[in-house]
Amino acid sequence: MRAIEIEPNCRLFYEDDCFANPWESVETVLLIHGGCESSAAWFAWVPHLARKFRVIRIDLRGHGGSSIPSEKYQWSPSSLARDVGLFLDRLGIREVHVVGAKIGGMVAFAFAAQYPDRVRSVCAIGTPLHMERAGSMLPKSTISEWVTVGMDQYVRENMQNRLGSQAPVAQKEWWEMLMLQCDQRSLIAVAAFADIVDMRDMLPKITSPALLLTNENNNLVSHEAFEEWRSKLPNGELVIMPVDGFHIAASHPDECAEIVMRFIRNAQARAAEPGPG
Repeated sequence: MRAIEIEPNCRLFYEDDCFANPWESVETVLLIHGGCESSAAWFAWVPHLARKFRVIRIDLRGHGGSSIPSEKYQWSPSSLARDVGLFLDRLGIREVHVVGAKIGGMVAFAFAAQYPDRVRSVCAIGTPLHMERAGSMLPKSTISEWVTVGMDQYVRENMQNRLGSQAPVAQKEWWEMLMLQCDQRSLIAVAAFADIVDMRDMLPKITSPALLLTNENNNLVSHEAFEEWRSKLPNGELVIMPVDGFHIAASHPDECAEIVMRFIRNAQARAAEPGPG
């Protein structure tokens, strides 16, 4: 892994992969993980994307190998999106395709709304954009449970709900291991803002092609909510996969990656079309 300082006392770790032909110029895809995870969450996506794109996987502030912020840090999708902007500035990257899962999708959409001229396309996978309508992904009672009974019990009891009924035991155990590496203070802070987030006013500001990817048996967010959000996006699409569990980027990485690849290619084709006149 590599690390880069985006501001004093804040270093972000990241992975940078590209296996495209060295004589070709390729665009960049930025992958943003969900809460209680790290850049390792995207390991299965890299073979799909890195042959045609430069693929950067970031550890958000407070996650993985990145710096844990002070108690004064104001957690929000917008503040984490600002981190993404500073990160890309340090790498000298102007434009990206942004893909986020769960809370990472909130950050991806916030970045697309705040920096529309830097986003070629944006995808949010299994992402609740309005908790009051969708139902709380991380209710305050659950945060209390983490504090009283510990993360181990919570993670193990809820892994099937996260990965779905078809996830094998080995897959559940791997994700349990990944999630239990997370800093608990950061997790609680992220859960607190996720519980009250409402990103609907941001959606009309996202002018790039935008994909909402969800599943039929999502026990967090109704299809009606996703359709409402899609309708607010100037160039929005909605794809619903016939699977259960709510973390489909993790449980079905190959299928999700192929859907996102097609979406990005379509966005590239539209961008290459001659303009009016």
